[in-house]
Amino acid sequence: MANGKTLQYTIDEKALSDLTRTLASFSAASEALRKQIVTLFPTKYGSDLWWEQSIERSKKDIAAGKYKTFDSAKDFVRYLDGLSS
Repeated sequence: MANGKTLQYTIDEKALSDLTRTLASFSAASEALRKQIVTLFPTKYGSDLWWEQSIERSKKDIAAGKYKTFDSAKDFVRYLDGLSS
């Protein structure tokens, strides 16, 4: 609606398809940019953005193999005890 008047447009199927594809591309690009910004700037501890940063960092660490596994709780406790030695 513009100035209280309803505007009507006719758009062909190809143009609509192109527009939809372009909007999807913009959406994907803005999401990628948002993720980069979130990982670059520190955020308040415990905030939603802080959690998002932490999850993204964790995904990268897991993909890079930066994690440990333990066969039992005892093994885990031994590992933790070894950190304080």
